[in-house]
Amino acid sequence: MKEIISEFMEKQGKSFLIQLLVSAVILSIYFYIYGQTHLILGVVEGYLVTAIYIWILVYRIAKLEAYALRKAKMQMWYGLILRIAAVLLIAKFAMSQSEALGYTVLAVFIWGFFLFLVNLIIYNYKHVQ
Repeated sequence: MKEIISEFMEKQGKSFLIQLLVSAVILSIYFYIYGQTHLILGVVEGYLVTAIYIWILVYRIAKLEAYALRKAKMQMWYGLILRIAAVLLIAKFAMSQSEALGYTVLAVFIWGFFLFLVNLIIYNYKHVQ
């Protein structure tokens, strides 16, 4: 798993971040055109949360190779709980500003993670055969 994700991030990492950035810009332009400029902050927050979440995920997977299987499994669960807690905490703070802003952050995060998974699946399909 480490080799696949490390190789993916080396070869496709910039492309993925550009895709994510283009998605964020398109959504920001949409909000600007329809007068919802306060939601652009949610798009930026969602973009940053997605990038940080994926960076931490890749870092943890790369680090797990040194651990025994039992400890690695525990570390993966620990990391998953921390990442989900961080996303929910950021969404809670965004929701305290406005409900629409919170939903925007979550939607951009979900879209970004979906985009990451689709890119990883396509990369894996093309290069593992």
